[in-house]
Amino acid sequence: MAAPCVSIVLMVLFLALTQAGGLWAIAGGAGFSINLMTAVYSLILIGTMDGGAVWKWNRALALSYLVPSHDRVLLLHVHDSVKAKDTGPDGPPFFI
Repeated sequence: MAAPCVSIVLMVLFLALTQAGGLWAIAGGAGFSINLMTAVYSLILIGTMDGGAVWKWNRALALSYLVPSHDRVLLLHVHDSVKAKDTGPDGPPFFI
């Protein structure tokens, strides 16, 4: 269970880094996204993953984080793909 906990702590630290602005904000956003995906990945409900240990220990807790955490990763991916489609080759938004 150390891996998801460390990822969550790092997510908070990287989120705080985004407030610094400039290159620090970019690095903080990337670190936040990577650690979010790492935490969600390690909490997958498979026996050999940390999520499997949580499932054996407390099924209600495992189900309570399963849907919201996977939805956040999906929304993060959808947000990035929509943002990429909304910008033209020069950067400003364009409309079809």
